[in-house]
Amino acid sequence: MSSIRDRLAAKARRRVVIPVLVSDPTEDRRRAAVADAEFLAAQARPARAGDLPALQEAAAAARAAVAQHFEDVAFRALRPDDLEALIAEHSKGEEPDRDALRAALAAECAEDEALRDEAWWREQLDPKTTSWSSGERDQLYFELLTGLHYTVPAAALPKD
Repeated sequence: MSSIRDRLAAKARRRVVIPVLVSDPTEDRRRAAVADAEFLAAQARPARAGDLPALQEAAAAARAAVAQHFEDVAFRALRPDDLEALIAEHSKGEEPDRDALRAALAAECAEDEALRDEAWWREQLDPKTTSWSSGERDQLYFELLTGLHYTVPAAALPKD
């Protein structure tokens, strides 16, 4: 059994996985909602208890179809000094250049080597040419800066 000192010394940097929408899930979401509703309705009727396994399987398959429209992208927090240097490098006066910092953070924090290209992220997230919505770009910025680096998880919740 390891001591508290050993566990604290082995503390890992925080990690976040962001699901990125890559295709339109509308029809699959509709199917999933119908499948979930059918499963819930069958649970409420004892006469349909025999249908539960098939309906549960159908609902799970429908939810899996929705999940195929998303790509999970994993990011790992930077060391505090590296984060501060990155923010300073991508700031104009007192305020960070949000677009530049977002791309830099995505590239520096991405776990997948193929995603560690800041120029590629700038191109992907360019508001003039991107398919990323304003909300998606803002959420990415928030998750990478605040969620990954500044938010302190509640003591009662499991930590990443």
